[in-house]
Formats: sequence, C-alpha cells, structure tokens
Amino acid sequence: MTSLDIPPLGWTAKLADICMVPIMWLLSGAPLERPQRTHFWNNCKFDPQHFEELHPFIKMVYTDGDPATISQGWFRFHLPLFGGWRKYIVIEPKAANTDKWRIGWCVADESNIPVLLGISRIELRGSVRVLRGKRNTLFFGISEEGWQVPLTCVGTGVIGKGGPFRFRPLL
Repeated sequence: MTSLDIPPLGWTAKLADICMVPIMWLLSGAPLERPQRTHFWNNCKFDPQHFEELHPFIKMVYTDGDPATISQGWFRFHLPLFGGWRKYIVIEPKAANTDKWRIGWCVADESNIPVLLGISRIELRGSVRVLRGKRNTLFFGISEEGWQVPLTCVGTGVIGKGGPFRFRPLL
C-alpha cells in the first residue's frame, strides 16, 4: 500500500466544530454523552484505488447494517432526537503504540459493491464510536504517517443509554 496523504483540518473547520458542539448536544438528546462530530467539512472522499490496496479482513472492522435505522437522507442520521441513527460500535487500533490515526469507511450496497468511501480528517487518539447505519460497512484506520492501522472492535452501545463508552469521540 502506498502512503496516503490526508489533508488536516484547517482552523476554520476546527472553529466550526467548536461552534457546533452545543447544537449537536441538543440534537443528540443525550447531554451527558460526547456529541457527534461528523460534519461534511471533517470528511474527504477516499479513492477506490487506495481501498483496493488495503488489507480488508486482517486490519478492518466489519459491521452488519441495521435494517431498523432510517435511510441516511440529507443529514437526518445526525439527529438521534428526531429518529436518527443511535447504535454504534467502538473501534480502536490494535497496536498500543498508535498515537494519532484517522478512521475511514466503505459502505456497500445490497450486492456488497462499494458505493461510498470516505475518511475522517479528525485526528484520533485511542478508541472512537462510529454509528451503525442501514448498510454493511467496513471501517479502516490510517496512521498519521499515512499507513494502514490494524483495528479491532472493543464494544457497542446506543446513544442516550450512557455506558462505558459515552465519553469517546463519536463520528
């Protein structure tokens, strides 16, 4: 795999994230949990050519789609208060020495053909909560240096139910 160059968040995106925190707390319906940070400015498209270079079943985390969730729509999946996605899995790098990393995803259609590939520009340290949508998804990790990071699933949860992972970042 070639090293990937993922553009870092600029100061305007970081400022927008800070401004969105109170709004996202309200929309989550879970004021005692860390709010979601998935905004269009935090993500970038992931080239399918790079996806083919990844090691899918050794270093990725797979999750089945949740048929009970609503269709993604424009941004409604962000709004648990209004029926948006609530279930999540918790993913972390397998290697303890992974300092900063980013998470990416590949969403498949009914035929398991990749239809949506993206990567978060948010630098992570440790574990992260990622929402389970309607479709099957593969999550992968990319280190600060641009190399694939082996991932593992360490838990599950539901927004608004508290639990041991409620203070982990939610993407």
